[in-house]
Amino acid sequence: MTGAEQGQSDTAGEPVAMTRPAIAPELRLRLASGLRIVTLIGMVFLIVGTVVSLVQVGDLPRATVPPSELPERLLALDAPAIVSLGFLTILLAPVYGLISLAYGCLRQRDRFYAAAAGLVLTILVLSVVIALVTRGA
Repeated sequence: MTGAEQGQSDTAGEPVAMTRPAIAPELRLRLASGLRIVTLIGMVFLIVGTVVSLVQVGDLPRATVPPSELPERLLALDAPAIVSLGFLTILLAPVYGLISLAYGCLRQRDRFYAAAAGLVLTILVLSVVIALVTRGA
């Protein structure tokens, strides 16, 4: 094994960086466009909910709606429910991004980045679960 293969230096005496190849450009573009779309959908819900509230009540929504009540209240075009759906959509964008990244990396057989995305997703989900459990205690 030469010095360059060990990461010490190349023939000119410069250190050689041992780097992993970057995530494929097509995966990055697909991930970026997906996150952009999810975020825009969330923003549309926020804007529509705000407009509906201004038209119906003449004021901005002041409270969010629990997820268990969303379906019923969305069918009734309840402004706070529409705004709550917008918040939930934007909050779920990182989860969508991590799942998409892990899946895309697995399809490209890049286990390192897939495992990193899976680890971050696991930490994110566990933090939500711990927060819900400790809040109820």
